[in-house]
Amino acid sequence: MNPWYVSYNLLVMPALYLVFRGGYYFNEKIRKGIDGRRTLFEAITAKCSSWNQVQGLGASKPKIFWFHSSSLGELEQGKPLIAALKKRYGERIKIAVSFFSPSGYEHARNYPLADLVFYLPFDSPFQARKLIRLLQPDVWILLKYDAWPNHVWAAAAAKIPIFLVSASLPRNSGRLYPLVKSLHREVYRHFKMIFAISQEDAQRLEQISSASTRILTVGDTRYDQVYLRSQSIEDQRDLIQKFSLPGRKLVAGSTWEEDERPLIKAFKILSGRYPDLRLVLVPHEPSPPRLEVIARELKKQDLRWIYASQIGRVQGADLEVCPVLVVDQVGILASLYGVADLTFVGGGFGTSIHNVMEPAALGKPVLFGPAIHKALEALRLVEKGGGIIVKNDLELVSRISELLDDPTQLKRTGEAARSLILENRGATDKILEYLEAYL
Repeated sequence: MNPWYVSYNLLVMPALYLVFRGGYYFNEKIRKGIDGRRTLFEAITAKCSSWNQVQGLGASKPKIFWFHSSSLGELEQGKPLIAALKKRYGERIKIAVSFFSPSGYEHARNYPLADLVFYLPFDSPFQARKLIRLLQPDVWILLKYDAWPNHVWAAAAAKIPIFLVSASLPRNSGRLYPLVKSLHREVYRHFKMIFAISQEDAQRLEQISSASTRILTVGDTRYDQVYLRSQSIEDQRDLIQKFSLPGRKLVAGSTWEEDERPLIKAFKILSGRYPDLRLVLVPHEPSPPRLEVIARELKKQDLRWIYASQIGRVQGADLEVCPVLVVDQVGILASLYGVADLTFVGGGFGTSIHNVMEPAALGKPVLFGPAIHKALEALRLVEKGGGIIVKNDLELVSRISELLDDPTQLKRTGEAARSLILENRGATDKILEYLEAYL
C-alpha cells in the first residue's frame, strides 16, 4: 500500500478534521463550509439523475468536465476554458464546478455556464470515492494548485484523466520543502498533464512531479479572461451618468487599510493641484467596519466623500462638490476601471497585490505598492512600462502628477499596459487542443 496514503489518512486528515470541527464554533467561514456540505451528495445525485434522464430519452450521455478551484480567484483562470468548451460543444458537455472555500461557492453558485456548482467534500477516502461514483466525470481539471490527495487518488483509481491548469509554483513555496515535496510528488504523478504559466514555474513544478507527468508551458489563461471581460463591459456612458463622474478619475480598486493611508494622503495633495480630479475608492471588502476605517482616514485629511449607494437617494450626494466616491457595492469594479483615467490596485502596501490585469486590459496606467513578488503579471507590467511601483504617498503624488501633466505619457503608459494583455493571450486555445481528445 502507498505509504503516503497511510500517513496522510492516519495523521494529516484526523488533525484537519479536528481543526474544522473546532473552528465550526468560532469561525464563520468554516461554519458556512461545513453547513453547506451537509446536503451536497443529495444535490449531486439529483443533478446527475437529470442528465441521465436525457440519455434515456435517446440523446447521448453528455461528457462531464469537472473543474475544481480553491476559491473564486482561481475559477477566473478556468472561465475562458469553460466558455470555449460551452461555445464549441453546447449541450454535448456538462460543466461541474467545485470549491473548497465558502466565498468561492457563494459567489459562483449562479455562474451561468456551470451546470452544477458544489462544495468539494471533506478529503476522506470514503467521501472522495463517493463523489467520483456519483459524479462520474470524464475529465477533471484542477485550477492552479488545489489538489486534495484522497480525491486525486480516487479519481486516478477510477481512471479519470486529471489536468492541472494555470499551474504555478513560487520559488519560496512550502510545496518545495522536502517532506511536502515528497507528498506532492506522489499526488502529482497521477496528473495526465500540467499546463504551467511560465517556463520558470514549469522547472519548479518538475521538482514535485514524477517523470511520467508531462509539463507544458502554455501561459496564463487569466490573460484570455481579462481580455474577454474587457470586451463585454457595459456601456461606460451609463456608468458615468449614474455616478455623475465629472473631471479626471483615479480609480483605486481592491484596497486595504495599508493602501488607503498613503493613497488618501496623496490624494489630499493632488486634489489641491488638480481640482477636477476625483478619487473612486473601491475597498476589497466594503463591510461596515472597513467603511468606518476609510471614513476616519478621509476625515483626517479633511476630504469630503459620498458613498455609491447614496447616489440619487441622498440630497447633496454629488461628485461636483465631493471629490471622493467610496464604493460600498460589489460587482462593478471592472466597469469603474473602464471610466478611469488612471488606476491604483490595492494589496501592494500589504502582503500581496491584487489583480492588476483588469485595468491593464482596458488600457489604463496601473499604479501599486511594492509587494508584488508573488504576482508575475505585475512584474511584467512594470517591465512593459504599463505598471508603476510606488513606495509611499509622496511617490504616489509624484508619479500621478507626471501622468496628469503629460497626456501623451498617460496614453503611452495605458497602451503599454494593454499590450501586455494582448501579447499573452492564447493559453486557452493551447489547452483546449489537448482536452478535445476526451470529447
